[in-house]
Formats: sequence, C-alpha cells, structure tokens
Amino acid sequence: MDLIVGLLGILKAGAAYLPLDAAYPQDRLSSMLEDAQVSVLLTQQQLADNLPEYKGKLVLLDTNWTIIAQESTENLTNQVTCENLAYVIYTSGSTGKPKGVQIEHRGLLNLVFWHQEAFNISSADRATHVAEQYDWQGLSSVEQQEKLEIFLQTDRTQNFQLSKAPLIRLTLIRLSETVYEFICSFHHILLVLWQPKIAT
Repeated sequence: MDLIVGLLGILKAGAAYLPLDAAYPQDRLSSMLEDAQVSVLLTQQQLADNLPEYKGKLVLLDTNWTIIAQESTENLTNQVTCENLAYVIYTSGSTGKPKGVQIEHRGLLNLVFWHQEAFNISSADRATHVAEQYDWQGLSSVEQQEKLEIFLQTDRTQNFQLSKAPLIRLTLIRLSETVYEFICSFHHILLVLWQPKIAT
C-alpha cells in the first residue's frame, strides 16, 4: 500500500518516480541517487537502514504519518506537461556505467491513446493488470536464482496477442519476508509507443 500511495503522491506532485531496490549494493544506490539528483526519497523505516548516506529530504511512509496527516488533503495544482518525466529506470550497467532511461508523460499518454484506438476503450470501460504471484521463500538463494532463470527463459517464448489488451504480463515473486522480484514483460510495440530517452 505504501508503494501505491508513494507513486500517486510523486505523480500528483509533478515529480518523477525512480525505483530503488534496497538489496542493490550501496555504491550502485549511491550512484543512482547522485546521478538522478534525487531531492526527496520516499521509503520505509526498515529499508532506510540499508540505504547509503543521503543528504536530501527523507520521508518514511510507514512512520511519518502523523506529520503527513497534517498536510492538506486537497489535490495539488501543478504545471505538468507531456514533456515532464513520469519515471526513470536505470539499466543494469552490464556494459559499463548504468544509465537512466527517462520516460515522459507523453509516452504514457501515447500508450493510453493507442489502447483507446486499438481496443475501442471508452470512459465506461474498466481494465486491470493482474500479476501472477509466486512464493519462493523456502528456497535457497541458489535455488531461487535457478528458478528465476528458468522462468525468464519460459517467459521469453510466450507470445502476445495483438488483438487482446493488455500487451503486458506482470509477475510478483516473493524471495523473503521483505524482498520481492517484480517482473514486467511487454510486447516490443510498447517500446516504440513510449519513445524512451537515455540519460547521459
């Protein structure tokens, strides 16, 4: 729930969402925070202890509710345009230094408009993305990695039907009490519609 609240707050404030995995090495997290020039970091108390030193504004969504509740409940007025960033995702860095892939609101709007046209979606329709869920908590890290590799190999062979929405598959894998693996598979046409930029 904190993730959903945080995402909505970020987008309503006109900011961009940058996902950080607390399981990443400290130097990778530091590099991402510095490169993206993150001014506000939303997290939970249990995860904050694993994060590198951070000099910006830290908001703990699970323990700062007394302070947060004092803020206005009215919707924010912002000047967000199609050119503003919606979110940034960093590459793995397997070929060098990780780079931030910047997704603008324009790309998400393109996706929405394409869905409306391709599937004749109107304001009367409702849609949802249902994720498959797996619980691998009882497995060793080696067994989890083996299962993950098999899952990814199988997932790559599954085709999408262009006549049916959504062209996205979501999978949530629980690895431990606080660690999850979230896998998003999508048809290559979405990459064309999103028109991502690579941060340099």
